[in-house]
Parts: sequence; structure tokens; C-alpha cells
Amino acid sequence: MTISNLLNKEELEFLVREQISKLEKTSQDLRAEVIERKQAEEAVRRSEEKYRTLFNSIDEGFLIIEMIFDEDGKPADYWILEANRPQEKITGLRDIEGKRAHEVFYNTGNHWIKRFGRVALTGDPVRFEEKDENANRWLEVYASRIGGEYSRKVAVLLKDITGCQKVEEKQSLLDSVQAEKNKLSALINSIPDEIWFADTNKNFVLANQSALKEFGLASKGICIEKMASGLEIYRPDGSPRPVDEAPPLRALKGEVVRNQEEIIRTPASNELRYRQVNASPVRDIDGSIIGSVSVVRDITELLTERKRVEIALKEAYSTLEEKVKERTEELERSYNSLKESEKSLAEAQEMAHIGNWYRNLATNEIYWSDEAYRIFGFEPQQAGVNYDLFLTRVHPDDREYLCKATGKALKGKLSGIDYRTIMNNGEERIVHEEIKVVFDDKNIPVQLRGTVQDITERKRTEKALVDLETARQKEIHHRIKNNLQVISSLLDLQAEKFSDREHIESSEVFESFKESQNRVQSISIIHEELYEGEETDKLDFSLYLERLVENFLRTYRLGNMDIDLKMDLEEGIFFDMDTAVPLGMVVNELISNSLKYAFPGSKTGEIRINLLSEEVVKENDIDSFPEKNTRYTLIVSDNGIGVPENINFKNPETLGLQLVNTLVDQLYGEVELKRNKGTEFIIRFGA
Repeated sequence: MTISNLLNKEELEFLVREQISKLEKTSQDLRAEVIERKQAEEAVRRSEEKYRTLFNSIDEGFLIIEMIFDEDGKPADYWILEANRPQEKITGLRDIEGKRAHEVFYNTGNHWIKRFGRVALTGDPVRFEEKDENANRWLEVYASRIGGEYSRKVAVLLKDITGCQKVEEKQSLLDSVQAEKNKLSALINSIPDEIWFADTNKNFVLANQSALKEFGLASKGICIEKMASGLEIYRPDGSPRPVDEAPPLRALKGEVVRNQEEIIRTPASNELRYRQVNASPVRDIDGSIIGSVSVVRDITELLTERKRVEIALKEAYSTLEEKVKERTEELERSYNSLKESEKSLAEAQEMAHIGNWYRNLATNEIYWSDEAYRIFGFEPQQAGVNYDLFLTRVHPDDREYLCKATGKALKGKLSGIDYRTIMNNGEERIVHEEIKVVFDDKNIPVQLRGTVQDITERKRTEKALVDLETARQKEIHHRIKNNLQVISSLLDLQAEKFSDREHIESSEVFESFKESQNRVQSISIIHEELYEGEETDKLDFSLYLERLVENFLRTYRLGNMDIDLKMDLEEGIFFDMDTAVPLGMVVNELISNSLKYAFPGSKTGEIRINLLSEEVVKENDIDSFPEKNTRYTLIVSDNGIGVPENINFKNPETLGLQLVNTLVDQLYGEVELKRNKGTEFIIRFGA
């Protein structure tokens, strides 16, 4: 039964029309798809033409390469996939598409492979300038990875920058480098030792004239393994040396070869020669080995000389036994003489009360002479005496001082010290010790040596002499003070005599006597302070000023004036006579001036005295410690009318101010006058 039997005519026509409609739609879709594909192919063709036009029309050379890596993942070469026409003009290379770098580049190939390989692996672009030795041109090279993380394609842009100022500067630098290279080459060729440079391909790429001459070579580029296998080479023991033990090859593996001896028959002499070889790897900035350098020295004559020395030693040894016997007898005589000397030394030390000792710093072991034992209250050569037991005989208050002194001696800052000891019976003695440090060949202290002397009696005698001198000086101060008091009294009587005369209208003569009296008293008080105090040569200047001013106000006639004297004096400042006398007279003159001239017509006023000190650090040379000194400042001021501007303080006419300038110069100081609010004299000295 057919379909036409099952369907009527109308149904059959409907189905046919429906199928025809579907076929027409499919036909239209196919025609549209074909037209769209043709349009896409035309667009690709036009784009390819534009790319090619741009690819070949730019001024720069353009390459697309694909990197080749070895089994270790290191860049070994690259394929040149595409190259535009301008690169031919820049590099001078044609028909390089489809070739590898090693086939077309000779001088720059290896260097560029490493850089392009790093770009392909990291994706970081690189730009550098380099001279293309093939084309004798300077190129600016820019390389960037094409594609994603796993792509190994790199786009390379080459720009000819020959003639640029920067290139000319670089060429000038290269010329300088070449000149230095020529100097280095001349230096290497002047060295009599053989010098060999090998690359990572195990070839000697550079050798000096000594090396080439010894092996009859005219050029470089020699395979190390081939050269070594063709030579007769032995170890120092005479056994044949394998090729892989050649120092240049060992250095290429990272080994440093020091003073390796070898025996080799060199082509130049055809003789077996003894040689000493040093070889080291040469590394680039990243630490990778890029070659090795070997230095070879012929030591045949040196070894021959060594043989002659050995024969001479054997001959000398034959008579050595007899000489040893003679030397032994001589040493026995010397030993007996030494024992006699030691006995004499011990007797001399006992008479002089001086002992000697040494101490091993590593073991703390000590050695004392017999007298050293006696000085510290031990029996001579008493057993069990060590450094700790010795410290028990040192006065407890002096043990830390002794340890610190020993530390200073180890630094070379101390040689002699005095300290106290305690005997078994409790007696306190004083000893003087001289210390010397012994160093080893590395300048490390290994031993202390020294002498010790009981100086108790000497110290007692010195103290008695000091006490006697102190008493003598106090007596001198007492007599000087009494004499100055007599002079002051005479001046006072003379002043009173002039004050009673009616024909003397001015009080200048009277005032002059009083001023002289005050100057004498200022010196007299110093001697009185030194006589009454504990010190005989140092004066507590703050206490002295208080007493000086008190005496000054008591003797100076102020009338109905109310003068307030304020003092701010730093405690604990001591001066010797050379400083105290002129400084006391300066204070005397300045206070006298304030009382006479600062407050005319006024019944009140204020005078201030300040004394202070400060530490000043003075830097010395680099090998010395900073030096600390003390600088002093004395300020005498009043709130009166001030010193008139017409008075030249540095060149005054009055005796008082002349004395101030002279006495400050005597102190090697400086004086400053301020006239802002009243009068202020600032005197700085010391340091």
C-alpha cells in the first residue's frame, strides 16, 4: 500500500508544498552562510594584506620567533617564524624565515637566546642596546611574549640607532674598554706563567704567549679533552692522569684547584716537566659558570733545587748526632749557669723585696718567684697557691680595682698599679705591680708577666713628707695672710690720715687707699681660706666669694644706700692660687665699680654674682679618646644706670677696668660687657 492510497489528493499536495518550502528555506540559509563565509575570507585577506603591508612598511626590523628549550629547561635556540623586509637592511641577513638562530647569527646568537628565553618564560618584556658585529651597526632591541602563559613565541623589534649621540658615547666607552682590554692582553702576554681561558664548551678560547709557545700552538679554539688526550701527563706519584682530572675541566664543574702538581711532556721541549696548576671557575653576574681560568707554572728547576737541598740535609744529618752530643754538654753547662743565675736573682729579689710572676690566661695557672710568695704572706713555692687564693690576700676594697686594672693592661692602657694586701696577721701592706701582656702570632693575649714590690715603707715615708709639706704650706699661707693684714691696716690708717685734712676737698685719694686696701684683703682672704681649710693648693671659690663680698660690704661705706647683693654660686668649684687670686681681684673691681657709679642719687639697687661651670668635650684624632674639660662662667651685674657709651671698655682710662682686662687675659679668658639693663660683665675662662 502506498502513501497516495492512504492520503487524498489535497493532503498530498499540502505535504509536497510544505517540503518544498523547507527545502527553499534551507537553500536560502546555505546561500547566506556561503556569502558570509566569503565575506569573512575577504576580510581576513584584506586584514592579512594590511598586516603584511604594515609588517613590511615600518622602518624597524620585525621578527616573530619561537623559543627552543633543552632537557633542563634552559633556552638553547629559537626558530625564526617570520621576518619583515626592513630587517634585511638592518641586519644584512636574507631568507632567514624557517631557520634557527645558530644558523644565521654568529656573534650575538647565544647572548640573545638567553634574553629572549627569559622573556618567553616570564612574560616580562626586555629592551636593550647592542652592537651587531655581523652588520657593524648599533641596534635597539625590544622583545615581548606573544600569547598566554604557556606560549613560547616572542615578537622582536629591531631599530637601527647607529649615529645617535648615546650610541656614540657608548662606542667611546667601548673604545676605552677595548684599550683597557689591549692593556690587559699585553699584561697577560708579559707574564712568564701559562694562562688559559676555557669556555663552557670545553674549548680553550684564550691563551697567553707563554702557553702558546710551550705547546707550539698558533691559535686558540682548542678542545681541552682532545688536547689532554694527546699529551703524556702524569700525577705527582708517576701514575697516568685521566683526562677528566684536567684542572680546567674540574674548574668548569665549579671546583677551585689550588697548587695541583702534574708531570707533562711538553711539545716545545719534549722533556718531562714538573708543573704547578691553579684553576678557578669564572662566573657571570648571576653566579652561573661561563668558563674557567687556569694558571700554570713550571717548577722543574725548583724541584731540582729541592733535591739538592735534600742531599745536603742527608749529609748534615750524618754529623747531627755528634753535634747533638756537643750541644747537650753545652746545654748542661748553660743549665748549671742558669741555676746559679736563678739563685743570685732570688737573693737579689729578697734583698730588694721585689718578686716576679707570670699568669697563663688560658689555664689561669700562675708562677711566682720565692720573693713574690713572701710579699703576699705565703711560704716560698707553697702548694695550692692559685689566682683565686691570691685574690684573698688583696684588700677587699682593692680587688675590683685590680681586676679592672688587669683588663686595662690587656688593652695596652696600663702598666703599673698600687694596691693594698692583707697578711695572715691582719697587717695591711702596700705593693706596686708592673704588668706586661704577651700576645700570640694572632695578636691574642695569652700570658701576663710582671713584677711586684712591697712599697709599704716607701709609702709611709712619702705620707710623712706630704704631711710635713702640708704643714709648711699652711704656715706660709698663715704668714702671708698676716703680712697682708698688716699692709691693709697701714693703708686704712693712711686713708684716715688724709680724710682728716681740711684742704683736701676731693675724696679721690681716700677712695684710692680704700680700693687698694680691698685689693689686698681679697688676696689675704685666699691665704686665710687655704690656711684654715684641708687643702693647701686648692680653694673652694664659691665659699671664698661669699666671704669676700661679706668683708667688702662691711668695710665699704654705703651711707644711707640700700644695696641688695644676690649670689647664685655653683657649689664644689675649686681653683688653685693662679686662678683664684686674679679672679678674686676681678670680682673686687667690678663690685667696687657698681657701688661707686651704678646708683648715683638712688638709695636702692641690686648687684648679682653668678658662678657656674659646664663640661666641654674636645674631639681629638681618630685614634684617641675625646678629651673632657671644664669651662667656667662668672657674671657680675647690677641694675644701675649702666656704663656710659663713651667709655671704651677694651681700652679704658680707669685703673679698675684696666685691671679687669689684664687679669682676664692672665686667665686666658674673655670678657663681654652688656649695657642693656644696667651693667653686666660676663667672664668665660677654662677649657
